[in-house]
Amino acid sequence: MAVFVIIKNFFEHLINIVYPAFCPICKKRLFEIPAPAICPVCVAAMPVNASPLCPACGRTLTHNLNHVCLCKKNRQILFFDRALSVCDYTGTAKICIQLFKYTRRKELGRPLAEKMHLFLRDHVNTSEIDCIIPVPLHRSKLRERGFNQARVLTELLAAELGCGCVVDNLVRVRRTKSQFSLSREERSANVSGVFSCRNPELINGQTILLVDDIFTTGATANECARVLKEAGARRIIAFSMARS
Repeated sequence: MAVFVIIKNFFEHLINIVYPAFCPICKKRLFEIPAPAICPVCVAAMPVNASPLCPACGRTLTHNLNHVCLCKKNRQILFFDRALSVCDYTGTAKICIQLFKYTRRKELGRPLAEKMHLFLRDHVNTSEIDCIIPVPLHRSKLRERGFNQARVLTELLAAELGCGCVVDNLVRVRRTKSQFSLSREERSANVSGVFSCRNPELINGQTILLVDDIFTTGATANECARVLKEAGARRIIAFSMARS
């Protein structure tokens, strides 16, 4: 076994000399064996959202104790019990998510999931989470993209937390327009009625971590949470890597 490890390390070093690895974000060479998906400097350059956070929608609040979150001012009806995002959708985090999502760099899911795990551990009693569910893609979008980035993050988080994941129970039953250019009201209307729960008995009475890569207005997470609550889920935590 020891001989095998020595030979393996030798060939990995040789490959790194002939085909050096570079961080996809800062473009600096990665000398570690095996090479990480991105360099430690770029991982550290994703600053996490600091408290105080809105206990409902997860938005960063000011330190003014009289501050009222926009979700309260706008009287939003939230079907998820709590939302959390690790960081803002800017800088290094934005670049990393875009590379992960749009260029099929699935290996970038691991540093993102590790960052999510550390943040979640600091803000949630993870022992209360019964299962993790990804926000689903429509099958036509899945064929175009090649994978569901939320599912990759879900499976990696489940391994980190040691809890189950249910990846095909919540489904998107019709394709929608991109949410990118829509207003808050249009986003809610766009995703209304597009999700369905195939097997409600699998989530009945459970606390669910609902995972996506980006949280914007929360319309998608809210609609997913509504469907899961109607299917019998007890509590929903909407969790994303970044907030736009």
